[in-house]
Amino acid sequence: MNKNSIYPIEVNEQSTLSNLQQLFNEVYPYLKISFYTKSFDPKNNLRLKLIDQTDKNIISFLKKEIKEVRFLISANLSVSQLNQIFLENIGLNVLVHRNSGRLWLQINDTDSWSLEEQNKQGQELCA
Repeated sequence: MNKNSIYPIEVNEQSTLSNLQQLFNEVYPYLKISFYTKSFDPKNNLRLKLIDQTDKNIISFLKKEIKEVRFLISANLSVSQLNQIFLENIGLNVLVHRNSGRLWLQINDTDSWSLEEQNKQGQELCA
């Protein structure tokens, strides 16, 4: 498989967060994905908390009302759509970062761009 090939990543109950991160990085080498839960802070109300136990299966993070998870992460999804899919299907927030030479920048202003476009931009910034 070509390192830069774009193919869908299947997400299901057996997927672990670390496996998803690895597959995501193989498909999009200039992007990285992090997973967060919401936590409440009396001072700031709502905060995102990084999940550092990435060896857990997706099923351990599912909302109680969700019984089954199966979806694809494809190149035409925007960053905002990707976050929405994870939030609706699993209850997790995702942040995508783009490589910009020596830094990984959180994608905010261009979250409407597709994953493929984001990865190409990262490749150009690293050239």
